[in-house]
Amino acid sequence: ETADTVLRLLTDAVDHGIAQPAAIPGYSVAGKTGTAQIAGSYWQRIRTGTDRHGKATYERVKRFGYINGWIDSSFMSLMPASDPKIVTLILIHRPATWGQYQMAQRPDDLFRTLAPDILSYLAIPPDRPGQPVAGQ
Repeated sequence: ETADTVLRLLTDAVDHGIAQPAAIPGYSVAGKTGTAQIAGSYWQRIRTGTDRHGKATYERVKRFGYINGWIDSSFMSLMPASDPKIVTLILIHRPATWGQYQMAQRPDDLFRTLAPDILSYLAIPPDRPGQPVAGQ
């Protein structure tokens, strides 16, 4: 029952929610977008005191933590949602961004480009009325 509820919610995210760019005509798609900060090493300048002339002294220290502006962006899907046959994951590591998280290319858009070829190659029939993109 819980799995059916989650599948319905993920399908709704593609049909009516934030993941609408991932919709594939003729197919139900259950999907979830994701954004995650990335941790890594960086150098930080730390004030260590003052020299004999009263000038501040500094030392470079290597740190590990989240790096401002570094993100991973992802889209996971189950297709067709009515009877899942395939699971996909599109992950873009450190996509080109502007502003906080505005991306030049989103993984759900990339999914929409690739999914029809995947469905056609695997000969997965459409599960919704309408003109399917796969197989054309």
